[in-house]
Amino acid sequence: TEWLLLVLAVVASASLMAFLYRARRNLPALGASGLVFAPHWTITGFFVPILNFVRPFQVVREIWDASARTDEPGLKPPSHARVRRWWEVWMAGVAIEATASALLVFTTHNVLRWMGLFIGSCLVHFAGGVLSLLLVRNLAGLQARRALAIAPSNAPGAVSPADVHNAG
Repeated sequence: TEWLLLVLAVVASASLMAFLYRARRNLPALGASGLVFAPHWTITGFFVPILNFVRPFQVVREIWDASARTDEPGLKPPSHARVRRWWEVWMAGVAIEATASALLVFTTHNVLRWMGLFIGSCLVHFAGGVLSLLLVRNLAGLQARRALAIAPSNAPGAVSPADVHNAG
């Protein structure tokens, strides 16, 4: 089961990073400007030691803000609460895994603790997966709405939500 969980984690993480990369690459076509983070940070930000505690959150928050339509009067930027919640759960999973790894010196007492942490880690990662799916759905929706706002659907060369998702 550990190998299966590892494979699932790698596939899910790679899929999330691929989506974030494409979402970031879409932003200039959606009229976003003044972006701080290059598209490669959607991937490398997860792997650079120390920086990986903050950079993915910063990059996703920038994608979130740049994807939101705020060009109509009365539209407010969407709250960062969803992005923050996703990142807090992601970091909680990392903390639980680090604690479990520290208990790899197996004594009877540590085995019971490790099992509890392993189960807790699975639950937190499941919650993180659900939040990642919601984040992807929300970002895709924000970008689709922004794409529709750029050009009327009947105009020649209009950008459709499918075009936005297939770009990259």
